[in-house]
Amino acid sequence: MVTLASHISDYFEQFNSSLTNDFNSNTNGLSTDNNLRTYYVFDFERYSDKIGTLSDLRTFMIQRWHNSFFYAIAYLLLIYAGQMYMKNKPRFELRLWLAAWSSLLAIFSIFGALRVLPELIFVIYRQGIKDSICNNSNAFGVVGFWTWAFCFSKLPELIDTVFIVLRKQPLIFLHWYHHASVLVYCWFSYQDYSSTGRWFCGLNYVVHGVMYSYYAFRALRFRIPRWISMIITMLQLTQMVVGCWINLKAWQYKKNGEICQVTDENLKNVRLFKNEMNLTIASKTTHEVTAILNELVQDYQAHIRPRFGDGPTRVYADILVNSFGPIQEIDMSYTINCYFRQRWRDERLQFAEHVGVLSLSTRMLERLWKPDTVFYNSKHSFLHSIPTSNRLWRLFPDGTIWYSSRITVKAKCSMNLKNFPVDTQICQLFIGSFANSASDIHYSWRLGNNKSVNFDGEVLLSQFDLIQYPQYNEIISIDGRNFSVLRVDFVLKRHMGYYIIQVYIPSSMLVMLSWVSFFIHREATADRVNIAAMSVLSLTTLSFDIRNHTATVSYLTALDWFVIMSHVFLFASLIQFAFVHYFTKFGYGEPLIRLQDSFDNEILTNDSMLNARSSIIYSDVANIHGKSKTLFLSSSHRYFYRFWFCLSGNTDYKRSIRKRTSRFGVNSRSDLDVYARIGFIQTPRYKRLIKLINDCHPNIQWSNVEKTIIYLRNQTEPYQRQYSPRHIGIYWEFKVPMELSVLAWARDQIIKNRPEGFLPSELKIYWNYHQIESLTTCKFYNTISDTHARHTLLTWPVNKRKNQGTIDYITTLIHHALIDVPKGKQAIVLDFADERIPGGDFLEGVYMQEQHILYHSTGYRALLDLKYRMMGGGYFIPEFGVLYVKNVQFFRASGLLTRCADLIVAACYDLTGDRGLYRLPSPRDEADIRSRTLRKFRAIIASAVANSEKDGSDTYLLLGPIGTGAFNNSMEMIASLFAEVLNNSLMNSDGPIRYAFDKIWFVSYGDLDVFKNTFEGY
Repeated sequence: MVTLASHISDYFEQFNSSLTNDFNSNTNGLSTDNNLRTYYVFDFERYSDKIGTLSDLRTFMIQRWHNSFFYAIAYLLLIYAGQMYMKNKPRFELRLWLAAWSSLLAIFSIFGALRVLPELIFVIYRQGIKDSICNNSNAFGVVGFWTWAFCFSKLPELIDTVFIVLRKQPLIFLHWYHHASVLVYCWFSYQDYSSTGRWFCGLNYVVHGVMYSYYAFRALRFRIPRWISMIITMLQLTQMVVGCWINLKAWQYKKNGEICQVTDENLKNVRLFKNEMNLTIASKTTHEVTAILNELVQDYQAHIRPRFGDGPTRVYADILVNSFGPIQEIDMSYTINCYFRQRWRDERLQFAEHVGVLSLSTRMLERLWKPDTVFYNSKHSFLHSIPTSNRLWRLFPDGTIWYSSRITVKAKCSMNLKNFPVDTQICQLFIGSFANSASDIHYSWRLGNNKSVNFDGEVLLSQFDLIQYPQYNEIISIDGRNFSVLRVDFVLKRHMGYYIIQVYIPSSMLVMLSWVSFFIHREATADRVNIAAMSVLSLTTLSFDIRNHTATVSYLTALDWFVIMSHVFLFASLIQFAFVHYFTKFGYGEPLIRLQDSFDNEILTNDSMLNARSSIIYSDVANIHGKSKTLFLSSSHRYFYRFWFCLSGNTDYKRSIRKRTSRFGVNSRSDLDVYARIGFIQTPRYKRLIKLINDCHPNIQWSNVEKTIIYLRNQTEPYQRQYSPRHIGIYWEFKVPMELSVLAWARDQIIKNRPEGFLPSELKIYWNYHQIESLTTCKFYNTISDTHARHTLLTWPVNKRKNQGTIDYITTLIHHALIDVPKGKQAIVLDFADERIPGGDFLEGVYMQEQHILYHSTGYRALLDLKYRMMGGGYFIPEFGVLYVKNVQFFRASGLLTRCADLIVAACYDLTGDRGLYRLPSPRDEADIRSRTLRKFRAIIASAVANSEKDGSDTYLLLGPIGTGAFNNSMEMIASLFAEVLNNSLMNSDGPIRYAFDKIWFVSYGDLDVFKNTFEGY
């Protein structure tokens, strides 16, 4: 190893000598041409100082380095203007141009690394780290040329941003800031011949060589593993850390009086940082802080809010929940213990930055203005004060105040217990000002919606699961004044275990116990009455105990319905024995069943028996001719007469039965008991008896929906024939082997990005347009999935939405068009899909539009969650409704997430002849096709309106695919139907419904001229 290291060192020494001493060797008369050829030194490297153009450029950079500021400013202005110009223009592909440009920069960087790294390694090995940092020999010779080329290359590298702007890709702050700042720093450092440039050039050449090679392959659509991009990111971070360390070491060498060929101006940032830290530490004395505070409060008026007369004071809040619960149904309340934090800025409290942040006693806070924040729905709240007042505040140099307090709030929770105990409750917390309206104090969540409320650890509740806790900013009206309010919705789903053990199982066992009497002979009167009576009393006692632990409400809950139906069954069993005892039991027994029919015929053939109740005469019935004959009655008539005699209390009939009792025997079974055994025990389960009928959707045939799910649950999908999914279990689609690489890659991305699947609040089923339209007026709705949509429609009514509603036409794949949606905007994507199988031919590797979407998103997992979690394995898409999925992640071929979007999944009629789940419209009946497709389109647009963010001003609706091509639909008809829906009122909108959105894009890989002409001529 020592010998190998020695040989490497000798090579670097000879190579470094040939590079740095090239020009000296010419003056000494040495035959350097042979040496230079040996080490591949090119003429443009050897004579760079003598070539006019290169020499002029180097001189220009040294003398006019400050021009880099103008280049950077011009660069920023141009990219801003370019983005404005491209805002309403279609994106340029430029894939081959980008590949060529990246390849050129990659070759330049790799070659530069090969020329610079040997000199760096030699200096470190032979002279040490200090010389590699402080000796600027790298500024001369061949390495000096590549150092200049490195600094100059920062100017043409700005072209990278041109491709981003023209291709309408997201331009992040770090990209343009890096390009502009590095350009200025490199030109400034080169004019000083800074010795630290040896490290910066070597590291940057290596990183850029790898990075631009990666970009070139990506532009050529090579599939590159994700770990390579992670390595590039690590290299960039490592370069930054090493660069900071090099600057710090150079500053330390100069501070210790050692020679280091780097100017003080180049290390200015490091020196200022160190001096500022020393100044801050030295200045934080008690005397200085006291003087600052006395000066701040000297003329301070605590009764006047900040920015008085110059707009509202903005207060930012966030909550860290320490504990949650208990949740009490009796008084409809819940308790929360939390750290409530507020932040606002008071310009009157500004002081010198070098003092830093002040952490002071809360007594000082009493002398300052603070917002009068209250919890509107609080029943009882208190501030923790043991062992001291649990309050904390910080004062920042810019006048910002951060105030945190630990409080416990018992808040009102308006519960709807109609579905108790299978219910989901939303307990809200309202935060706002007590006396100041929205024009005085405006509240906002400090970390943004859905990020400003957090929990300290896992939330474990005895009776509930905390599903989600979305946050909202609202303006509410109180007594004619508008107040800014923060709202948190704690969505709670109740556990069923306690009620199953304590209520459902005991009640069911009591009901089943009453059925035992059906198998006991009717002569055991006391036994049968005792069983029924004790069951009723036991259930009554149980129901009283249940009521003591639930809220006293004026309506019936689902548990009440269950107990009532249990009482009905118990009373019915008791009434059943009363019928048996009264109608069929006589004395100590009753006639045997095998002789009953002949005996009844004998009794009922008596004419006097048919016309009188006082006596029974056993004589034949005389006809009108004076002849007598026996009257034989049918079975139905015989039972009718027997029932009538029993019901009317005919004493002659009873007397005749008692006389015959000893003749026919006793203890025969009763037909009523036999029928009761069948009728009571085979009654449908209780869930059908307590099923709530949604009166808002009378057009939905729930029985047909259930039949469809059961039918599809038992069907075998085409891909299932290759495997035995019933033995694999649910989600078998992710368990079977996938031979196609695109399927395996898509499955891995889905599992990685959505390991736990989608939340119930993210999966929605809309059966038709009327269900969506009635979300704001119907009192029955899905509190888990439809709460946010209902809140949006109530807060931002459709008739008040006045957005741009611009319609554009994009010719590309829909998941490519999604990238062009600006960051921060909501995107809603339409996907026409197979109505029977999640993803259609996803598992077959088919490349249709539906599969393209699912191969590049987590949408396939959402469809499987709908299938197994919400439909019990019987997946289907409603004919005139949609499936709506929120927060679907779309990713590129590299696996990097591009953005998040909502997905509308609708069924499309296939007129090519393939039989679908629904009756296909006749291709010749255009009116039928238009009518049914129009109903479908209305539901599609309505679902997008209901689930848009706020008023839809930041919502992009991507309608594609458009139901053409393989489905054999008329493109002109589809275009005219979309035009009819979007250009007319919908959901009580005041004008065309398209103004409920900011942008509407029709996206297809084919020609969209038909759509463009249709909308322009509408």
